[in-house]
Amino acid sequence: MEIDHYVILGLPSGEEGAKLTDERIGKAYRTKALELHPDKNRNDPNANTKFLKLKESYLILKDEKARKAFDDLLRVKRDQQQRQSQYDSKKRKMMADLDERERSSFAPDRTRQERDNEERIARVFKEECDRIRAMHAKKAGAGTPKVNADFGTSGTNGESAGNGASLDPSKALKVTWEGGVEDYSAQRLRELFGEFGDVEDIVIRSQKKKKKIGSALVVMASADAAVAALKGVCGDLSNPLLVLPLQKTGQSEFSNVSPFKKFEEPVEPIMINLVGAGHQAKEDSILEKLRKKRATNDGSQKVSEEDDMKMASVSQSPGGGGATVMWQPQEEGLREICGLLEQQISPNSDKPLIWQQLQHFSQFPDFNNYLAFIIARAQGTSVEIRQAAGLLLKNNLRTAFKSMSPSFQQYIKSEMLHSLGASDRHIRSTVGTVICEDIPQELDSEIPGIAERPITVFLPRLYQALLLSMDQYLQGLFGLAQDPAADVRKLPHLVNVIEYMLRANKDTDEEVSLEACEFWSAYSEAQLQSDSLRDFLPRLIPVLLSNMVYTEDDESLVDADEDESFPDRDQDLKPRFHASRFHGGDNEENDDDDIVNIWNLRKCSAAALDVLSNVYAEAILPTLMPLIQAKLATTDDVTWKEREAAVLALGAIAEGCFAGLYPHLSEGIEHQKGHEQFDKVLMGLLRRILDPNKRVLEAACSAFATLEEEAAEALVPRLEIILQHLLCAFGKYQKRNLRIVYDAIGTLADAVGGELNQPQYLNILMPPLIAKWEQLPNSDKDLFPLLECFTSIAQALGPGFYQFAEPVFKRCLNLIQTQLLAKVDPSSAGVQYDREFVVCSLDLLSGIAEGLGSGVENLVCPVHLHPRLSEFLNIAAQQLSNPALQETVAVANNACWAIGELAVKVRQEVSPIVMTVMLCLVPILQHAEGINKSLIENCAITLGRLAWVSPDIVSPHMEHFMQSWCTALSMIRDDVEKEEAFRGLCAMVRANPSGALSSLLHMCIAIASWHEIRSEDLRNEVCQVLNGYKQRLQNGAWDQCMSSLEPPVKDRLAKYQV
Repeated sequence: MEIDHYVILGLPSGEEGAKLTDERIGKAYRTKALELHPDKNRNDPNANTKFLKLKESYLILKDEKARKAFDDLLRVKRDQQQRQSQYDSKKRKMMADLDERERSSFAPDRTRQERDNEERIARVFKEECDRIRAMHAKKAGAGTPKVNADFGTSGTNGESAGNGASLDPSKALKVTWEGGVEDYSAQRLRELFGEFGDVEDIVIRSQKKKKKIGSALVVMASADAAVAALKGVCGDLSNPLLVLPLQKTGQSEFSNVSPFKKFEEPVEPIMINLVGAGHQAKEDSILEKLRKKRATNDGSQKVSEEDDMKMASVSQSPGGGGATVMWQPQEEGLREICGLLEQQISPNSDKPLIWQQLQHFSQFPDFNNYLAFIIARAQGTSVEIRQAAGLLLKNNLRTAFKSMSPSFQQYIKSEMLHSLGASDRHIRSTVGTVICEDIPQELDSEIPGIAERPITVFLPRLYQALLLSMDQYLQGLFGLAQDPAADVRKLPHLVNVIEYMLRANKDTDEEVSLEACEFWSAYSEAQLQSDSLRDFLPRLIPVLLSNMVYTEDDESLVDADEDESFPDRDQDLKPRFHASRFHGGDNEENDDDDIVNIWNLRKCSAAALDVLSNVYAEAILPTLMPLIQAKLATTDDVTWKEREAAVLALGAIAEGCFAGLYPHLSEGIEHQKGHEQFDKVLMGLLRRILDPNKRVLEAACSAFATLEEEAAEALVPRLEIILQHLLCAFGKYQKRNLRIVYDAIGTLADAVGGELNQPQYLNILMPPLIAKWEQLPNSDKDLFPLLECFTSIAQALGPGFYQFAEPVFKRCLNLIQTQLLAKVDPSSAGVQYDREFVVCSLDLLSGIAEGLGSGVENLVCPVHLHPRLSEFLNIAAQQLSNPALQETVAVANNACWAIGELAVKVRQEVSPIVMTVMLCLVPILQHAEGINKSLIENCAITLGRLAWVSPDIVSPHMEHFMQSWCTALSMIRDDVEKEEAFRGLCAMVRANPSGALSSLLHMCIAIASWHEIRSEDLRNEVCQVLNGYKQRLQNGAWDQCMSSLEPPVKDRLAKYQV
């Protein structure tokens, strides 16, 4: 379902729409009918279609059963959307879980990492112990030490070792640890040393009360076992053992690593990571001694300093890694990108080529870093280029941010946050859109993989600045809470904020006043309590009105002294884009911001007044109107800015205060009825169209184009003088304003239509336009507005355009051929491809065909068309195949329509392709769900037209498509095309009556969809068809068929005498 009848009438849909009363629906219809009536939309080619859709929606909602069926359909649609939403939510969660599992599968095993880390630490600690042992071994004397008397308790047999008896020093080991006997008992030490050989004896030293160091003497069975234990015993990781020999040993025995080798590595950070490592202070002093000794041995302190620097750099980096290097752009790449952006914002550049080059650059991973650098730090670059970089960055980040490397993401974030404090407000504004313009709703949504909503994390950080002044804030807030007014007690902070904004709006600094002025629109659009601001209106409105007056340095007045004799520069011309009058477009919003738009206090104040008028309506007039009348009453040249501000204010409130303004019209206008001033206003605008100042004539010409749209036929008696002024301006205007003259002439043609087709008018209008037409080369983009102007003139003149048609027709074909060649081979064509030439030329050809009607045949030349008719029809039929249908619905729609039109014109000559086309049309009708409604209607009409011209070919197959075809026919509005389709239906029934029996109910519903068949012969044919089936169905079968129909359907069929 693509049409919501409630929405078409401007009513709420869904459950709220189902509760609306008939009175509310009728009132909405009357209001909308006044707005969409074709008489009020003469320049809209789709005005009739829109009005008929409105009427159709009203009839459906007015009919109780039809409305109930439509409400049921809406409810089903809502349920389906809800299910789809739930499905999408589950799908997103499953995808997030899958991504998490994939990341986990590739991520390193934390348990294994921790185990490897512990093993590494233990290994390093063992190597350090070996090195320290080697150092002690060097210092120990050659003599054999004796057992100290302090070792008094044997760990094995309890025999005293304190008698000073000598031991074999090669088998004895001294062991120390942190703590007491409870950490390492004799049994525990025997287990540890027993892994390397038999243990003869263990003597644990008696611990003194104040000491926290435990020690023992371990006697191994052999010297080899002692050496193995010396190298292998480490103890527990949480409390390691220090094992030393009792005699001096060779370096090769105990030091398998150079005592300086480990110093080259970051020993200290590793040792610090050891949990519970014993003798930390002692180890540190040993390492310090080793460092000094190495420096002495090498004879150079420089080595030690370099090592210190290495260790310092390691210690500064988290995790022992090196310091992060900030990304920096390459000068050459920066220069190229800035050059492309400068060309991109130039009106005369080759936009497709530049865009292609930018897309090429975007394939580099750090392209967005360059854009961030340009907007944030390219101080020597123009603001326009920096803004263009920011806007391009914003669009790129929508799709590329998640796939960027974390370092690049962090770089862009830091640069954007830094730029929020830029001195230029345009840069600040652009950076703001990069950060958060496109995703405000996602701040308050659940995101897979994140435990909290982003806004719950984001908002608390904003409060930190408030916390610095929390005492003063609370003091003021509590003071307002005691205010006698109830509204103030409800919103004590809001009144204070409004007061502050009002004062800031009058600040002498324009940026301060501009930011404060934004508050009024934001407040009104946020739908807060309107009463809170109502009391401030008498003070606010004068401020807004005074801010709407031009300032001396207003950028709009910088070039106020421009003279018409000075030619326009290319940079003064804004790029233009053709809006096709006949061909559908994508109609998607272009999210790129307008870089050249200058938003100032004057415009912001007018916008705020506009919004306030829509909220408070006539309530603002008692304050505003006296101010406006006072400004309008001034007549001297000095106060023209005041009068202009008053006119601007009237325009701003015109919509919101429409009803309340009417009583004031007699005060602002000399006569209550504006018709009496029409000639005065018209002549005033025409005089200003010839003003020597470019700004004045531009404004006058634009205003006159608006007047043309409203006045329409009222301009006919004044056509000659209007054309004289416009064509006089045509000869004086430069490039920029010449476009406005083209638009004014085209609008005039649309407004007066065929009245323009008079010799005296054509003699004034056409010669200058034809001269300009012949003057401009095929590559000049100034042809675009001229082509559009000729399109309106051709439609208005109708057959009267024939005398000018041939050269225009040939020029259009030449333009199209040149551009098609340029698309394939620009060098051969001599121009760069620009699709605007093709679209404008096709529009003009369509306008000529519409204006000349059958007279265009001499231009198209049937002699060339007929021999290739079958080729055209086959190409059109190919566009209805499934692949083409999915790719380009608009093309398929046009092809379907063209086949139907040709069938009516050439009749039997389409016979060879009837079956081919029918095989394409029937599947579209049978599977209409999800297909464009316009395409379905065209398919139904074309199938009927084919049946009309070739019933003998189509009718044998009618039982296969009758139901879906009739359903589509019942949805088409009454017009000539529907008549032709029903002529085909009647022709098929006459040729094959039995083919429609199974679909008789659907056929009756399709016939009942007519409000009125205006063609008398078609009406008679339909009567014959229905009566034929009535006579054919005997024994109550007809009555049974009729009883199955809804009462409204039966009522409409009654007028066909059945």
